[in-house]
Amino acid sequence: MKLIKLIPLLIGTMLLLLSAQPLFLMGQEMIIGSRVNRDFTFEHIYVNFMKLGKVEILGRGAPIPVDRISVENYIADGNDNKAIHTIEEYTDMNRRDDATRLTYTRVYKWEGQTIEIADQFQSGVFNESSREQANLQMTINHKDWSVEGPVLVRPNFLDDNRYHGYFGIMTVEEKGIEKFVVIQRISGTAFTPDKNLSWRILSVNSDGQVEEDRFTFDELGEVPQRVNMINLTSTSPSAVGYQSDILLGWPSLIFPLAYPYGTALVGLIFVVIGLVIGFRTFRE
Repeated sequence: MKLIKLIPLLIGTMLLLLSAQPLFLMGQEMIIGSRVNRDFTFEHIYVNFMKLGKVEILGRGAPIPVDRISVENYIADGNDNKAIHTIEEYTDMNRRDDATRLTYTRVYKWEGQTIEIADQFQSGVFNESSREQANLQMTINHKDWSVEGPVLVRPNFLDDNRYHGYFGIMTVEEKGIEKFVVIQRISGTAFTPDKNLSWRILSVNSDGQVEEDRFTFDELGEVPQRVNMINLTSTSPSAVGYQSDILLGWPSLIFPLAYPYGTALVGLIFVVIGLVIGFRTFRE
């Protein structure tokens, strides 16, 4: 008879144990995310959207112009490096029949620092599906910071879509100090499991000093702000978590409502009922 009275307590304990791991992982992600967002301010920098030379950050549903950063666009045919000011100029220079290799250069200027990004592509008529594989050439204050590791270039675009999934720019502020940050995926363009992905982050100080941080997927969570930078700039095939991906899926009635929230709540109720029954039995 006494064993029967323990059944609610046993069921509740089993349900709580079953729910413990996902609840721990979810809590861990929330706590780390809260700390990172408390200590850092991240602003993803968008450029050339609809109009060359525009620099914006994404506000609450609408872009906000940025005046502390400027961007210039150039296209080169051999040694002829020409500034382009409209998307139509870019398109007209590309429409040629000689299959010439062209170089597109984007120049960011921030706090007296100059960051240049360049790629080579073949002239022709493009559409939104056009892709070319190329190495990004990168200089910071005229010092070469290029690395081997091709990216997919979308020559039809001059905004963030040009290097989508491989390259992004942002500013990061910590303790009132702002840095210009470049994020680049350097593990190549071939389809690969997440464990084979790798990135580098270049942080530029207002005095011109540059810090480079290279890491693999397995090392990603060692510095939690890396996760925010990669997710905000979309420099990964899919979103990444701090220690797990448990919060990255779309919520449904089954997960996390039924499990682990529902099972944990039911388990807690059964444990309380079991403890009340046990207390009363002890008093008798």
